[in-house]
Amino acid sequence: MHNVYLSREAEKYYLELPPREKLRFNQIIDRLEENPFYYLVHIKKMAGFKNRYRYREGDYRVVYLVDKRKKDVYVIVIRGRGDVYKR
Repeated sequence: MHNVYLSREAEKYYLELPPREKLRFNQIIDRLEENPFYYLVHIKKMAGFKNRYRYREGDYRVVYLVDKRKKDVYVIVIRGRGDVYKR
């Protein structure tokens, strides 16, 4: 099991989601806790970064870092498909 932590920005975005979307993200967080690399259809390593990954869920993207040694997952940002890469 991994520990999942949300950045302030990700937590703020999560809290503003409608209830149905929050359920969807709760499932994503559960999957990341189990294994942040397992769902290969939805997960891609981001080019140019050592340990940054992108989880695709519908029109949303979850960008996160993985600390394999500590077994921690840090969710950096949750955004819509078009907005997530404009950072």
